[in-house]
Amino acid sequence: RTLTQTFTSDPISEAVMPTAIATWQKALDRIGAQLATQKQRLTFFDTHDRIRGEILAAMGLEGTRDRPAPFVFGIDLSDSGETLGALTWCENQQTQSTKQARLFTRWLRNVLAEDQAQFWDAIAEPGGEEGASSPTMSPAHLVARTVNADLATGRGKIETYLFKDRAALLASTASFGPLSVTWATLGGRAARTDTPQDTAARLDWTRLGPQVSTTYLVLARLLNDNTFIPSYVRPARDTSGWRIGRGLIVEESVADTVARTPISECLVTLVPETRAIALPGVRRHEFVLTGPDGRFRFPLLPANIKWDLKKFNIQAFQLDEQGRVIRGVSDMRSMIAGLDATVIDLLSKPKVQARVESFECVELDGPEFFDARFLEPLKEATFMDVKRGGPPKRYHFSLVDGLMSALVMPGTEWQVILRAGTTANRMVMLGLNRDLTDSGSTLREGLRTGGFKVGEVLPSTPTHISAMDLHTIDAYRRSVFTGAGIENRAIDALHAETGARLADAEQALADDDGAAFHRATTTALATEIRAYTALRATGDDVMRGAIFLLLLLAPFSVAMERLIFAFPKIGHRLMGSVGIFVLMSALLWSFHPAFRITAQPAVIVMAFSILLLSLLVISMIMKKFEKDLEELRAGRAETSAAQTSRGGVIGSAVWLGIANMRKRKLRTALTGTTIALVTFVLLCFSSSSYYRDKRQMTLRGVESPY
Repeated sequence: RTLTQTFTSDPISEAVMPTAIATWQKALDRIGAQLATQKQRLTFFDTHDRIRGEILAAMGLEGTRDRPAPFVFGIDLSDSGETLGALTWCENQQTQSTKQARLFTRWLRNVLAEDQAQFWDAIAEPGGEEGASSPTMSPAHLVARTVNADLATGRGKIETYLFKDRAALLASTASFGPLSVTWATLGGRAARTDTPQDTAARLDWTRLGPQVSTTYLVLARLLNDNTFIPSYVRPARDTSGWRIGRGLIVEESVADTVARTPISECLVTLVPETRAIALPGVRRHEFVLTGPDGRFRFPLLPANIKWDLKKFNIQAFQLDEQGRVIRGVSDMRSMIAGLDATVIDLLSKPKVQARVESFECVELDGPEFFDARFLEPLKEATFMDVKRGGPPKRYHFSLVDGLMSALVMPGTEWQVILRAGTTANRMVMLGLNRDLTDSGSTLREGLRTGGFKVGEVLPSTPTHISAMDLHTIDAYRRSVFTGAGIENRAIDALHAETGARLADAEQALADDDGAAFHRATTTALATEIRAYTALRATGDDVMRGAIFLLLLLAPFSVAMERLIFAFPKIGHRLMGSVGIFVLMSALLWSFHPAFRITAQPAVIVMAFSILLLSLLVISMIMKKFEKDLEELRAGRAETSAAQTSRGGVIGSAVWLGIANMRKRKLRTALTGTTIALVTFVLLCFSSSSYYRDKRQMTLRGVESPY
């Protein structure tokens, strides 16, 4: 009602007059801010247009609309090396610029010939007279010594002369047309780049001076050579070019199912989907602020780069007065956010704009997670919300070299599982109750009551928490396995060892002994992860054994139907086989431990059904394929002659054998008993394995410091 009375011709009542005035003032302020933003954008482009006009005027091309520079020469010199050459590979954009530099490299190959020395000596150095040369070295000798001849003449490759990955200065020029070359120093590691030692006072001019002189000679020769005539040739199908990174940052609207409310003053950056190589001297991130309308616009982005580097994820953050992040962009696409384009793709059309939904958040910066057994930082994790039992509705999570950083909604209770690879869990941060097994609760119920609240200090170190959580999980699984008749003394010994180390950690914590506490918790985690892995593998083996037995029940049921009943009709045969299978499955369900250790026993039967049906479908398709293949080989559409397949012969032999067994019942019973006894004996003698808990090695000639 307020908006209707404010922005229409309807009269405004006295009751809503203050709200109407405030709403109108907000609208005026927003319109004024949008107008100021547009003026600022116009100023940005006006400045670039003025610079372009000054360059064209200096070149004598004022007023032209075409590309004024068909060739660009970039200089990237360093005192880390002594030789010069054309840098045609850019590690930053993963592109090869040999085609753009081909005209220059061919020209350089010609002017480096032996009969060109007189032309080099005729060039006047800065401040000197024409034809004057250095008292110690002639210009021709200087060029021959400084320029890499093998690379210039095509006898070598650029990768041979680079001791470290480099970024080509003019690699981006391929995106807008003109020919170019990056004239760079080859060799050397440039160890001081991007360090406090990278100052002008530390430059080694004994190396850099000859390079500067040679670069001047090359440029002077190039600018005065009438045979070097570069020209821009537009390709028939130009797939290169620039793309504009722009988009809109919004939040959920109060009275709308689609997020439309713009977010202003939001700091936006672009992060490549593929993690690029860190190169010295390269700044990979640019930041822009959203305007009053929530829109952002990045400078032009070169699209002529490697295909897997053309997608950028949008990261947006809103900061408070103290620099804390109070609003971010979610990694998890909800039903609404999934409709938004959260990626800027350089392969898409230039008019496509990204639209990103933000959410109110708080920072969650975790400690470093380190694998206590394999001594390496963990790089993969699953972040979970306790209430949802899975990933949060909206969150931003990253784990780089074991260091966790996250943005979550206020009030979130979180848990995290850290892995080395896709399935190998190495650490858990679940906050489980230590008395989970004694309380009679299930592990699922324990997960729902655990977790850590955002903003609260962790009760202990991540290593200690992870060791206690894994010890609790394994204790619960051991109790379940023991109830199902599964025991393993080696795993029990590891579990007991972890309990002893956790007791030592509690004592060290009480004694305020940090070193002892760290040793005890690290040892406990490294030991318990072995027990956790062994228990998980044991459970998986039991499940696979149950599925295997169910698979064997299928042919067993068919054979027993023929042996016991031998119904003549196909319908009765199917019903008899299914009845035997159900009876044997129920018997297997009653005593096999796989149906006791799982919370959903029906999943085992479902897994068997899916596997059996898949095998049946695959066999039918393969038989049809082989039949069609035989018809194609015979050269006719159908086969008229009778054919006998190998499977049919085997099946007939099996049915005949079962029929004979049915006639001799005593011999059949004795044969079945013998097979069962032999199988039982083989399983008992072949299922044992050797397990070594610890290995002790003596280092002779070394005195221990402790």
